Amino acid sequence: VLQGCGLSVPSAQLVCIDNTYVRGPAGLDVSALFQRHELMPDIMGMHPDVAWDVGRLHSVLGRADAPPIEPSPHCNKPWSCDFWEICTADKPPEWFLGFRRANEERRAIWQEALRTGRTWVSPRLEDALRPLDGPLCYLDFETVNPAIPLWEGTHPYETLPCQWSVHRVEADGTLHHDEFLADGRGDPRRATAESLVRALATDEAPVAHYHHFESTQLENLAALFPDLAP
Repeated sequence: VLQGCGLSVPSAQLVCIDNTYVRGPAGLDVSALFQRHELMPDIMGMHPDVAWDVGRLHSVLGRADAPPIEPSPHCNKPWSCDFWEICTADKPPEWFLGFRRANEERRAIWQEALRTGRTWVSPRLEDALRPLDGPLCYLDFETVNPAIPLWEGTHPYETLPCQWSVHRVEADGTLHHDEFLADGRGDPRRATAESLVRALATDEAPVAHYHHFESTQLENLAALFPDLAP
């Protein structure tokens, strides 16, 4: 567009955060935090297709009806489409985006739940939960992942635990709750780890948590603070 207006564009760059950058003891190094990528050769390579693309887009806008494109995951990438409700208006009540990818058993379960409005409960659920009779502790972490690393030794978008919650269920169903929230005045990881150790160090009840996320946070804290190991 700019060149079509008679302007010279000598350079076009993409500036992005380098997620391998680690903040050092001297503070934030902005020159190392960002990466620059020259895109002018790629842009000029696409330049001959611009006129064709503009013509194609104008032809779509000039249509009296919408293009026959089936709703799919692309409708939410990179953001949600404003025309989702229009494109799905003729779908039956039991239709949803993940339906086509499901096996026959799951499709039947979903259709029955949508048709009746009743929550489906697996007949195997009771047996699966029986070993989890109390006492049992349920652990949950909350984290922050700032794009610009705020503390020494951290990198962009690193997941840093700053809050935890533990619900302890006794065998008789009695529920106890304990929690921690960092004060926000510094790197929250040490205080998070120490408080969790104090809360659970003498509790012999099994700890249940979401496998991947909470396990990752526990492993990272254990590697970072080996002195807190029993």
